[in-house]
Amino acid sequence: MIQYNYIATIASLDIKKCIETSELAIIGTQDPRYQQLKKASTNQNKFINSFKTPFGVKILPSIIIRDSSLPKVQLDYLCSFRTSIAVSSVIYSLVTSFRLQRQFGIPTTEVFDFYPISLTQDKKNLFYQTASNKGINSLDNFKGQSNPVYIDAQNLDFEYDTELLKSLLAILSKQGKKREDKIFKSKLFRSIQMANFAMRVPFFNFFNKVDLGTSLSLWVGAFETLAHPLNGAVEFNHVSDILKSVPWLKSSLKVKANRPIYSLKAKPKKNDKTTLPVQIFGRLFNTRNMYLHGNPLPKNGFEFKTCKNWNPLFYQIPALYRSVVLSEIIKKIGSKYPIGPFTISCENILSKKK
Repeated sequence: MIQYNYIATIASLDIKKCIETSELAIIGTQDPRYQQLKKASTNQNKFINSFKTPFGVKILPSIIIRDSSLPKVQLDYLCSFRTSIAVSSVIYSLVTSFRLQRQFGIPTTEVFDFYPISLTQDKKNLFYQTASNKGINSLDNFKGQSNPVYIDAQNLDFEYDTELLKSLLAILSKQGKKREDKIFKSKLFRSIQMANFAMRVPFFNFFNKVDLGTSLSLWVGAFETLAHPLNGAVEFNHVSDILKSVPWLKSSLKVKANRPIYSLKAKPKKNDKTTLPVQIFGRLFNTRNMYLHGNPLPKNGFEFKTCKNWNPLFYQIPALYRSVVLSEIIKKIGSKYPIGPFTISCENILSKKK
């Protein structure tokens, strides 16, 4: 029988269905192992039961566990595991919210943050086994809080883009020995981490266009990291190439029938055309330059310019990124590009308004 170690806590979420790889699993209260781990240690039980929302409502967190026979915690693996779940969940929520015309209650990736953790000296365990945590009066007076971004965290419920999550976890668990496999894996999860930051809450108190513009700007780094050639600086055309290589289902996303948007200064040639996904990234690229380079901001809206048949970048960019990541993964592992309702929803967001 496998013995599990309790690794870390995700305080804001009671996950309904276990997600696991060969090394880690995230479980919620409905998993039998959850109650077994609570019973295994008085301190573990007290810690898990200590969490409340800022309003004092009790919440039972999700926990990350691993086989106790494994030699040590791989921190990069742990963070990539958590971030893959967060990104696939929030992208799913954003796309679904757009399809349902739901503008409120859209989650951000903070909900998947670890509760503060530290590493034991033997690097086998994280969290409560450390001396600093053992000294908190046996946890009798300890009060854990969920992320303050979600004041009613006990009501949170998430679904996932199963195709994206499955593909990410397949690459995470793959032990590639070739140099190019290691480089791809490193680029992919560095890019995913950038996407994770891009989907954190874009404001701290009151929301304004600079908050949203700065948050969107981080997406450029996620695309450029994924497209980086490694033998020189990444350029616009590197991202453009991977966008054009996606096996789009809709023909309107394949044809070069749209005005290119390269930079605020450069004007496209008279008859120059590009694909719609490349045009969308061009809009993002210029938005990034405007907010992060200190360019004058527009009087209306937050983009450098608007067009009546453009859908909002806030929803389009996560959908575009999801498509590119899956495309790059299938090139690597030879799986099939997903043809399902969620893929169709993503491509509908990228299409022009009718």
